[in-house]
Amino acid sequence: QIQQLGATTAPPNRPALQPVTDQAMADILKSVRGEGLEDGKKALARQIFAGRRRFLSRQVCEVVKAFAFEDTRLEVAELAYDVVLDPENYFLVNSAFSFPSTKDGLASFIESRRAERPRPPGR
Repeated sequence: QIQQLGATTAPPNRPALQPVTDQAMADILKSVRGEGLEDGKKALARQIFAGRRRFLSRQVCEVVKAFAFEDTRLEVAELAYDVVLDPENYFLVNSAFSFPSTKDGLASFIESRRAERPRPPGR
């Protein structure tokens, strides 16, 4: 059996989580880009990522790139981290940043989040 990229295995009787569809992603990007002010965009991103939607890292990167300011991009990338299906690919979000210091900030954030999660038994 081949597992789809981005899908997670689910226990029996529970469907695997699926990323947002291409159409939903297009609607999300249109809405974010249509907001005039950076604060409005950020508030919209909070709403989007607070929902039960699940995203792929590459999709988060697209949303992050819709913001003009580096510090806001970092905030949005941090907001989205907990709703990705593929956190092992979150390095893709780095391409949304212009400065190495911002990439370092995201790496530090991710490391702190990983440290908060309990380790599986036997590791």
